[in-house]
Amino acid sequence: DDLTLTRGTSGSAFAIGLLNGTGGQAPQWKVFADDRTAVVGQAKVRVIHLVPDAPPVDVVTVSGGLIGQRLVTNLAYANATSTPLTLAPGTYTLAIVPTGANTPLLPTATGVTVTLSAEDVKTIVAVGALAPMAINPPAQPIQLRVLDDK
Repeated sequence: DDLTLTRGTSGSAFAIGLLNGTGGQAPQWKVFADDRTAVVGQAKVRVIHLVPDAPPVDVVTVSGGLIGQRLVTNLAYANATSTPLTLAPGTYTLAIVPTGANTPLLPTATGVTVTLSAEDVKTIVAVGALAPMAINPPAQPIQLRVLDDK
């Protein structure tokens, strides 16, 4: 397939889907427009859901195995947050859960630690598969990848 990029803009391109996937899980390109402008004194974070066999998810903070704040709600596969999160600098423990649920999908109840500094511009991408061994060929398990957009 053709991938069209526009001169003078910034975007992140991802190859998504499953190798033998069909319909919405078929392999395809997905491009998300980047906003690389920093926010003074804050970290700016975009979240992208690229786990083809997972339901819509919430991104939550986790502390001691308990869910704290829901930073993002009802984010569907192949979508990004419509506006970036603006977060205070600090260390966050993040996990993803099915929308409205209280049990993390990623990777355990302890979550993933992400440290954000003032003026950071980051993209956090959920990748892999919910049921990696049920897919032919098998996929990687769900994980969060933190990308620096500056």
